[in-house]
Amino acid sequence: LDEAPPRRPPPKPLLKAYLRRATARAELGLFTEAEEDLKVAAEMVPEKEKVEIGKQMAALRAEIESARREAAISADLAADLAAAGGEGAASGPATEEAAAAGAEDPIRAADPLRVREILDALQSAVSVSGGGSDAAADPLLDQLSPLLANPKCRLCLRQAGGIALLVRLLPVSAPRAALLLTKLCGDRRAQLEVHQSGGTTAALRGIKAGVRLDTPTVSPAAAGGGAAAGRTAESAVQGDKVARRVAIEEVGSEDDGEESRAHPPTHTAAGPPAPSPAGQPAPSSGVLPRGLAPVTAHLRLLTAGCSHPTVSERVRQAAAAEETYPRLVRLLALSAPPENEALASLHQAHGAAAALVGALSCGVKSKALISLAAPLSAAIVARAASVAAPLDVRMSCATAIGNLSTSSAFRTQLIQVGGPEALLSLARLASPGNSSAQAGDAKNRLARDLVRAEALLPNTLAALNNLSLLPDGMAAISAPEIGPLLVPWLVEAGASRLLRRRALAVLAKGANRSADIVAHVLRDRRAVPALTRLIEAELGRGAEPAGGTAGANAQVAAGAAAGMGESGGAADGEAGDETEAEALEDGGGGGMLGNCVRLITACARDAAGPPALCDAGALPLLAAILRTPAHASSHGNAALAVAECATEPRSLAVLAVQAVVPPLLDMAHRAQGQAMKNAAIALARLAKNEHCLNAIREAHGIEILARAMKGDVAKTMARG
Repeated sequence: LDEAPPRRPPPKPLLKAYLRRATARAELGLFTEAEEDLKVAAEMVPEKEKVEIGKQMAALRAEIESARREAAISADLAADLAAAGGEGAASGPATEEAAAAGAEDPIRAADPLRVREILDALQSAVSVSGGGSDAAADPLLDQLSPLLANPKCRLCLRQAGGIALLVRLLPVSAPRAALLLTKLCGDRRAQLEVHQSGGTTAALRGIKAGVRLDTPTVSPAAAGGGAAAGRTAESAVQGDKVARRVAIEEVGSEDDGEESRAHPPTHTAAGPPAPSPAGQPAPSSGVLPRGLAPVTAHLRLLTAGCSHPTVSERVRQAAAAEETYPRLVRLLALSAPPENEALASLHQAHGAAAALVGALSCGVKSKALISLAAPLSAAIVARAASVAAPLDVRMSCATAIGNLSTSSAFRTQLIQVGGPEALLSLARLASPGNSSAQAGDAKNRLARDLVRAEALLPNTLAALNNLSLLPDGMAAISAPEIGPLLVPWLVEAGASRLLRRRALAVLAKGANRSADIVAHVLRDRRAVPALTRLIEAELGRGAEPAGGTAGANAQVAAGAAAGMGESGGAADGEAGDETEAEALEDGGGGGMLGNCVRLITACARDAAGPPALCDAGALPLLAAILRTPAHASSHGNAALAVAECATEPRSLAVLAVQAVVPPLLDMAHRAQGQAMKNAAIALARLAKNEHCLNAIREAHGIEILARAMKGDVAKTMARG
């Protein structure tokens, strides 16, 4: 065979080869070929690994969409330049007269030629001063800032080498240059370009220079945070009347790999030093020698760049080398701003630091991050529970807690410092009727309540759900107040799919352990019909192909082991992120459908549950779930719900006319563990109906149950 290559058998296809070739082709712009390689790879992997391929497919499609938009903008830009007289039409450096003309004429202010003029002037300033200076660069950067609202101006700046020039200016004009780079990072391709030009490295070094580790600071407990702050946060709910809408990123809820295993919370020499004596306020001026503004700007730039998965991975590695993690802890622990700076500036820095923690804690946690689990947990929870902090800062902290809580090391620490109490205090702010709308305007009040709930609840609930993997965290989502807090958003027609899915996950887990939550769901006459409609909609969605549109950001992970699946940013990524989270949850029996079935099963155990489910038309849907192999992860709970409903005569009669016996027999024959037992119990109770009993006998169900149960259930049915 070695002498006859044509007769040699073809080599076995290698999964890694297809994945690596897909990556290479994507880098070369061969998007169609890269997508074909990923499709072949998806066919080669087992079902549980297809989600990872789905992430890569979503990242590829995001890159394709970004390239398509950029090509369209580039064509418009070329047409504008041609209409203005070509690329040589720029008339020279920017002047005060030109700036005044731009201020008077918005069209002139958005002219890409103005961008080139300003860049030429910046380049001259950098060349003359040997690196630029505040006096020369800042006025030009101020002129450039409003222009970047125009996508054509952003692309023009990139094409003219503006990113590299702005990165060069970061050390001398940090706040302004970082702000412009952050605006540019609104475009996906610019995120990678900023990183490749050294922007993320410069930002990490700016944080290293701007936050010192060799001066004392106060502990979060001394600053009023920690567990005490979490417990007292409820009293502050009434004082916060401001509803803000911010961009929400879903958080992760999947346990990490090898690096995320618990490590002892040791502090190295570079870690946070001991608290100040007697809990005195931190000497912030010594901690922040350059002030808050440059540090905040660098933090925001890094967070924006980390929206790109490649950049996020690289920054996560570099952050450990530059000792960024202990500096984030140090900044979050500050309770007072430097001298001559406003408290609002410190709040902005806290929000930026929390957002970066959330970005860097996505996916596998680095050892450098895990080694700071105790101080970071205390600092981030203190900020989340702080009644003095603005709402957007507290929400950024909730997002960070959600991502950190995917690690078992952080879950323990977050619970010890009062994380569940801090999260519940945030969730209470979204309770219906807590907005500042006028009492008489019901429609306006509901709209404001919904806006606040959409901003506050998804990440807060995801974090609570992650923490509930430990007993102390489970107590938080089993509290009686969870029902009144979340059921209104489950039944609200205007609520987003994301909000409903997160609320369902917490309600399903809490209802399984709290009769009070079940009672509230059944008392609200809208709840069970709403659950029925959601199941019906999900069964329709189940016919759609899955896996190809999973989201690109790993921070939106929810797995069967830890989080939404277990619980029986920008507009570009939001839809994809949601799809990825659902794909991961569905794999573990979670997602919208799985959690609906869990909640219905919990309700079926209550005496009032089976009649309510029967009246709402839920029983035929349970039978449909059992007949659908694609929903196998929900079959065990659906069988248990059928078993509970079969104890009520009217529900038993309805179930008798459903084709429910064959799938239950198949479960009793093929399934294992609790799912098999649930199916056997359901068949035993269905056998009280003559029609069901005959169907079981005709399908040799008695023998199947005898082999499956080897117990009294089959003997009782045989006598029956």
